[in-house]
Amino acid sequence: MLARLADEYRGRVDFTDCNLWEDEEKASRYHITATPTLVFLDGDGNEVDRLVGYQTEDIIRSRIEPLLKE
Repeated sequence: MLARLADEYRGRVDFTDCNLWEDEEKASRYHITATPTLVFLDGDGNEVDRLVGYQTEDIIRSRIEPLLKE
């Protein structure tokens, strides 16, 4: 699902992943303690939104769209 969203938003949104056990520094920096967790960052790297737990594409899209208008 995230691959589809990454294709849909290519050029406007960057998607990256973080394996809690392989990248503990990144997980710690963004306070990721559960999976799945989606952390939305602005252009300066500041957290602007977060979703924890399974989410549908529509829910994720509904959180991305307003951020693109800012």
